[in-house]
Amino acid sequence: MLQSLRRIRVDVGTDIPPVVMSALLAPSSRKIALGAMELVAQSPASVRHHRAAVVESLEHPYALVVAAALRALSKLPEDAREVLAPVIKSLSHENAGVRRWAIRAVVALLPGAKERDRAKADERLARIADRDPNRTVRAQARRAREKAERSLV
Repeated sequence: MLQSLRRIRVDVGTDIPPVVMSALLAPSSRKIALGAMELVAQSPASVRHHRAAVVESLEHPYALVVAAALRALSKLPEDAREVLAPVIKSLSHENAGVRRWAIRAVVALLPGAKERDRAKADERLARIADRDPNRTVRAQARRAREKAERSLV
């Protein structure tokens, strides 16, 4: 059913009440949660409408749901002040793929962030660039720091 809803229109997620979306994103079913998150992630309007549930999904036990939530939040640079802190926490996720999506989301959200959050993000990215066990994640963190420095100057 969620797949069918995605075909109706891009922002169909705005028609789903937040309480229903929260229930769909619950950790009880991986497939349902992932389908619901992909539905929300289709449009910034849907992400904004369900922002609380999307941020809550950053704690989901299924890594693909967390990655989809990070992709969704990266579409809201104007909401960076509210969502950057939980995204920064995702930089320490156990799954390397989630950490890579968290890096992308941090870079997308930095321009609208508070100075304090920018500094915290840069500190975390520096630590990841030096110490992450995954070589690809380390390289991506280095590139992200360079990109962030260029865009903020």
